[in-house]
Amino acid sequence: MMMQNQSAVAAYAMAGEAVRTDRSRERDAVARVTRMLKEARESGDRVETAKAVATQYRLWSMFFTDLSVPGNSLPEQLRKQLTTISAVVLQNADYKPGEEVDFEFHINVNEAIMEGLQGG
Repeated sequence: MMMQNQSAVAAYAMAGEAVRTDRSRERDAVARVTRMLKEARESGDRVETAKAVATQYRLWSMFFTDLSVPGNSLPEQLRKQLTTISAVVLQNADYKPGEEVDFEFHINVNEAIMEGLQGG
């Protein structure tokens, strides 16, 4: 019986994953990166910082690329605003070891994006 319950839970989890929206996946990705940034800020560890900022850079590179795809379904004005935000985030995430990272900037931008993704 225990095995059947575990199978049922796994099946529901997979079904739930299948119906997740792009928005919820994007929000989850931004939340994971934000946690990484917060942990790096708290620890002060340079390796953790480099990983968090590199992950932030990759995430926002994907957003920037997606926003420039001709078939992107977002309204044009919103795409322009998000493209501008993406460019600024990418510039600030161009991390070189030993440089200071503006964690507050990255965390605040990510939290604002998460809020927007949650709201719609």
